[in-house]
Amino acid sequence: MLPRLVAAVALACILSSCGVAHTPERLADQTTRALYEDNHDAAIANFDEHLKLRVTRERVGAISDQMHSLGRYNGLSELHVNKDAGRFNYMAKFDRGTMIVMVMVDPAGRIAAYHLRPAARPLAE
Repeated sequence: MLPRLVAAVALACILSSCGVAHTPERLADQTTRALYEDNHDAAIANFDEHLKLRVTRERVGAISDQMHSLGRYNGLSELHVNKDAGRFNYMAKFDRGTMIVMVMVDPAGRIAAYHLRPAARPLAE
């Protein structure tokens, strides 16, 4: 009985940690960090196959430059979530401003759409 209980607890821990690693917020943060670091391969790692084909190294570099103009990347905070539609909006915080990150996640847990735009107004310095 005890070995089965231990195995069940171990399996539950493994499954729960896998679920946490691939939350939409985590996927959005990983992608945003990769874009900031001008790392094309990491930026598209969680994209679905269709979206991967649309993102060029040049575009990643341009986005990285735009992000760096706002200073150091300080993470995301949730703005709006529509889990049923797979749509998630986050505020990307930088030292000197913010950007809105809009992500659409497909049923397989891949990013099907990723949009980044400046927030309406920069943070006060």
